[in-house]
Amino acid sequence: MTVFGATLKVLLLGPPAAWLALLAARRLGRRPTRMLLTAAATLLAVIILASWLGIGFRDGTANLTAIGAAYLAYAVLAFAAPLLADRPALRRRPTALAVLVFAAFIPMAVGYLLGTVGALAMAFMVGDATDPPVLREARADGLVCEVHRQAGGPSDDGYHYGLYREASLLPLRWRVDDGPLELERVSPSAGGSGDSCAPGRRFPTAR
Repeated sequence: MTVFGATLKVLLLGPPAAWLALLAARRLGRRPTRMLLTAAATLLAVIILASWLGIGFRDGTANLTAIGAAYLAYAVLAFAAPLLADRPALRRRPTALAVLVFAAFIPMAVGYLLGTVGALAMAFMVGDATDPPVLREARADGLVCEVHRQAGGPSDDGYHYGLYREASLLPLRWRVDDGPLELERVSPSAGGSGDSCAPGRRFPTAR
């Protein structure tokens, strides 16, 4: 199975699987339900925090797998949102509960749109996330520079740079800086005319 095919299956089949997992946990009792929701909330929080801090895997497929796990954890929590109706505070505020439940399912609706009518756009995004960099250099300051070519679909392609500090024993790295890159800044080996990984040009030097 391709990475794109697996991504579509997570978007389309992940929510029903999450609902079945929550249903099975509820039939087993309160404790399994609490354990499932705690695990889902913890996993989602850890992945969101890591993304906010710029921490990720070196391999793009591994990063997509983490995003897929976060999506499944979110789906479990979204289906659990109606259970909040049992709380007296929200039971007295049906409008607030309705808004909360509606907001909880918005990302899932977006996921179904991307997995169906937006499949072409999703294919470009998956390709950008998993394609190897057109340029990768270890700089003298200890940082690793990568330049990726991003497929623009009907529009022109573009380039995106990333500057990372990689862990020596773990397959993890910390994103120091990233952003779009003009063609004239891309090294000749990547189709441009400049040294895109040289300290003091587009990229910041390590402190």
